[in-house]
Amino acid sequence: MNRRAKTTMERELRAAGASSDDVQELSRLATSLARLKTPGLAPGFGWRRRLRSRLWLAGSGVVSGLVVGVLLVAVAQTSYPGGLLYPLKRASETVAVAVHPDYRGAQMMRRAEEVRQLATSHRDPALVAATLQDYRTEAVAYQSQTQNYAAFKYCQAYLQQAEGAASGSERQEISNTLATFRPDEGKG
Repeated sequence: MNRRAKTTMERELRAAGASSDDVQELSRLATSLARLKTPGLAPGFGWRRRLRSRLWLAGSGVVSGLVVGVLLVAVAQTSYPGGLLYPLKRASETVAVAVHPDYRGAQMMRRAEEVRQLATSHRDPALVAATLQDYRTEAVAYQSQTQNYAAFKYCQAYLQQAEGAASGSERQEISNTLATFRPDEGKG
């Protein structure tokens, strides 16, 4: 029993009309009771309960962290270049390609879609150029691993839309990219 609790108890006993001798005797009794262990519990039970509690808390933290991480990655999949979660999207795509290399085609198609989105919304030309460069990098990597050109047809449609919406140097850069990867000729 700590000193503050003991003082409070003694004050309340006096206020209730207890004599000084009764207050001292009851105070000693309360202190003795506070030192007793809980009956029926095995020695060392307290540390097991604390350990179990800490493990449960740690496990809950890990599970909560995983849930939040999965949710962030899922939400990041809808982000576009320049967005706050875009680096997380790119990191998750890198992991996906490492686990399943065939995902590279889907990644290339996403870059083409992002170029179209950025060009049609007239975003920063540097951002469009950087995303177009990412597309070209993905296209070269995809072209080296496959003979399937359906993904390039898909990308060609998006890049043509982007070319129509772009202006100046963006349009020229998109045109050059379209000329480099021509699915209708079987080159890629």
